Order: sequence, then structure tokens, then C-alpha cells
Amino acid sequence: MYVDAEYDTAVLGFPKKAMLWITTSPGALDSVGRTLAGHDEVAFASAGPSQIVATVVVRDTAALYAYLSGPLGRLEGVRHVEATPILRGVKQLTYRPAR
Repeated sequence: MYVDAEYDTAVLGFPKKAMLWITTSPGALDSVGRTLAGHDEVAFASAGPSQIVATVVVRDTAALYAYLSGPLGRLEGVRHVEATPILRGVKQLTYRPAR
């Protein structure tokens, strides 16, 4: 069984999201993935043959760039990161409060 909880991160003070495509050296894929799993900013991560896809949630754009240039940018084995800010989600499971 797999349980996945979807929620509106803005309610918790993290309104900005971005998708990251992270290219690693082949020998660093596992270690980078395991390290990302421990980062508070990372809501989801998945590994492929030579790339990791991750969703990060942050308070603002400055926090996104601080994460990219700080904890993520300093990881040994990270070769390239492409970040795409998510401007608006069009299909996400979120329950609205009852009125």
C-alpha cells in the first residue's frame, strides 16, 4: 500500500513551488537522492537513470534561489540543475474548508 497526501502548501506558509531537474554524475545519483530526501524544501523526489526530478516548496523566490545556490548547489556530484517555478497548479487534490 502507498499513501500520498496532497495539500495546499500555501496554507502552511510555503506558497512558492518549483520543479527541479537535477543531473548528477552516475556514481552520485544515490547519494544525492538520499540527501535530497532529508531536505525540508523537498516535497517529492524521484530518480531516473542519470537524473533526479524533485518538487520543492519555499516561502518566496529568495528562498528558492538560496536553496538552489546553497544546500543543493553545494552537493557533491550535482552537475546541473534546471529549475522551473510552478506559477499555477491546474490539477491538484485539495479539500476546501467547510463553510
